[in-house]
Amino acid sequence: MDGQPVSLPEGVRSLSGIRAFLTGEALRRKRMLCGLSLDGWPVDTSTTMAPGLSARVIASRTMRFNELPVHLIQLAREQTFNLRRRLEQTGLRMAINSAGPARQLWWDMVPELHELVVTLSLVSRVQGGGEESPSARALGVMLGRMEEELAQPHEGVEISELVEDELRRWIEAVELELSPVHEPSTQQ
Repeated sequence: MDGQPVSLPEGVRSLSGIRAFLTGEALRRKRMLCGLSLDGWPVDTSTTMAPGLSARVIASRTMRFNELPVHLIQLAREQTFNLRRRLEQTGLRMAINSAGPARQLWWDMVPELHELVVTLSLVSRVQGGGEESPSARALGVMLGRMEEELAQPHEGVEISELVEDELRRWIEAVELELSPVHEPSTQQ
């Protein structure tokens, strides 16, 4: 845990049992489990672990609870960067496809938009604003426009242009929303 060896209790051998133990150990240390890797491969700590997984080396990362705002801001920035990269990769694929597959490529991106909005909303709440993120409101408006546009008989290249234009503007708004955020001190 955080680079230090931890002794597992007798009988804890399943990966889900190990994760449960590490979560409890982190909480006893007034920290929270925020990262887990098996043999160097990151594991999503929010999902159920497959029963047949095995690993020789299990590493975990924790953070203090007061570090959560910084972590969320970093996560939002990372999600924004990944979304911009995905848009660049997907835009060309949309343009060379017919309308049906191009629409599907857009729909496949929507869960990433949702994840980013959730993170932005958490950043807003943790920062004490308590108000809805402006980007969350803008996403709702954008999704409505995209639904209307995608119902029209567009070709793949037209869909690509629509998606790239709308999503690029939204990503720029998200980046602007994140830019003035000064990361709070993580001092104890």
